[in-house]
Amino acid sequence: MNYILTHPQTVESLKRWAHFNPRIALLGSAVQQLKCVPPTSSLQHLWAFATTALLVANDIDSRHDPAKELDQEYIMLLTALDSTMQYHHENSQKGSNGQYLETRLQDPHGIVGLEDRGRESKRIAEMHWSNFHFDPACFHQRSWQDSFLSLAIQFGLCNYVKAELGKGNSAGKVLRSKKGRPLLDYALVPSTIAPYHLAKPRLVKTLLDHGADPNAKFEKRTCWERALQWQHESYASAASEGGGWTLDEARGRAEERIEIFQLLVSRHADVRSFIVTAKGRRVSARSVLDESFRPWLNEAPLKGLETLLASFPKDDEQRRRGTFSFSVGKI
Repeated sequence: MNYILTHPQTVESLKRWAHFNPRIALLGSAVQQLKCVPPTSSLQHLWAFATTALLVANDIDSRHDPAKELDQEYIMLLTALDSTMQYHHENSQKGSNGQYLETRLQDPHGIVGLEDRGRESKRIAEMHWSNFHFDPACFHQRSWQDSFLSLAIQFGLCNYVKAELGKGNSAGKVLRSKKGRPLLDYALVPSTIAPYHLAKPRLVKTLLDHGADPNAKFEKRTCWERALQWQHESYASAASEGGGWTLDEARGRAEERIEIFQLLVSRHADVRSFIVTAKGRRVSARSVLDESFRPWLNEAPLKGLETLLASFPKDDEQRRRGTFSFSVGKI
């Protein structure tokens, strides 16, 4: 028996099992399945595997000790996930002959038609795969220029994001190189692509620490104003309509969002801003937070809300001074 336990092959096998991480194995399984799916697989099928992998990655990332280096296997698997999905995306724009699919360009009257020789398909193939989703609710302008990093933010991969933002020769280089939609906006204004509560305050702080600006403009409004708009539409209306959450869920999420807004205010977000609701009502930033959070909180978290609101001018003071910052439209 002792001979078996001390045999070199047995020792090596035991070492491997001692370091076995079931979550890493599950992530690897999802990536491997993506590599094995037929080239003709639907976008919905591909996204199902990708979403599973990213949710597992969130579980891995949230358990990681920030004081330690990230598991290289975890990073390699995320890289493999990205490259595999990009391969499927590019392949979807090609025909059986390997050439880019042609798009017929037609004049408005339907008289003249020309083939574009695959230019549009090539343009789509060169974009990141995360810009294209099977769910119409996730459709957006190509000008957003989604990337794997923006996807990682939406799925709350804080440690991975921090490692990626730390690359480069100067602080904030990776963050500034992102064109289109600012990375901070993905954390503040969630889409249905991922559960919104995955973007934790620590992730927002990481982005801010690397130079993200709450007052950076995107689609004619700042990230801060867009966050206020989403907050009011998601929480103030949910308070009156039921929201579909349990009270404990609502309280937990509200407390995290308060912490996020505290971080934004500490980084000079414009406290004079206000939003315009779908019904045309102007709501100051202070009132947005008050109406969004107060119905969900009990006594202890309410103190945090009051502390936050103290940073904002009162509505009557803003009207008297004429210091409302104007913001129009809705998300």
